[in-house]
Amino acid sequence: MIRTILIIIFLNGCNCLMAQTKPIQNIDGATAQSTKTSAAKKTKIWQSNLSLGLGGSLYNIKIGGEPLRTILLSSNYDSVRYENTPLLMATYDLKVFKFLSIGAAYSYQDLSYNYKVFKTDTITYRGYFTDKIHRTNIGIRVLYYFQNTDDLDVYSGIRASYTKWEMRRTFEEDFTGYLKNKYKIQAVLGGRGFFHKNFGFTAELGIGDPYLFSFGFCIRL
Repeated sequence: MIRTILIIIFLNGCNCLMAQTKPIQNIDGATAQSTKTSAAKKTKIWQSNLSLGLGGSLYNIKIGGEPLRTILLSSNYDSVRYENTPLLMATYDLKVFKFLSIGAAYSYQDLSYNYKVFKTDTITYRGYFTDKIHRTNIGIRVLYYFQNTDDLDVYSGIRASYTKWEMRRTFEEDFTGYLKNKYKIQAVLGGRGFFHKNFGFTAELGIGDPYLFSFGFCIRL
């Protein structure tokens, strides 16, 4: 009888020991998995984004080009027509923290004035003439991320840039309607939506030069 009781107590002790051992293994497994997940999240912080696209500026709605057009119409020119191209843009942003990135930005735009008549005091020239302007902007920017997930980035930031003007005229060299070189500060609000872990679309609004809005294709590197 005593022997039977001892055997039962021994078997119950073994069962309790096994029951206590299994949760410990689960906890260790969960801890290891949690460590791997944390490490994976840390590596995602140092991602970068390359964006290419088109934009619109004051020059696309003629407000930016109006000062020079007014000067041309009031002097020796006649039948002046203003034309422009969409702004071409490229940006590269590197995340230094999950909520912050630093980057570089580039944009380019063509403007032109076409006219048929140019007059001097003694001669009137008639034909098809074009004055060309190229506007190139290079800058750096800092972005703060309100939302940063695998599918969506929402951010705002500041862009500091330098604009270089290049001009080619048919008759005169004085382009009083523009400053040749300008430093600019722009506020940016934008977002990126990803349909693939590495590919997506981007859109931005800007207050200040070089653009009012932009949209394009982005690659997560």
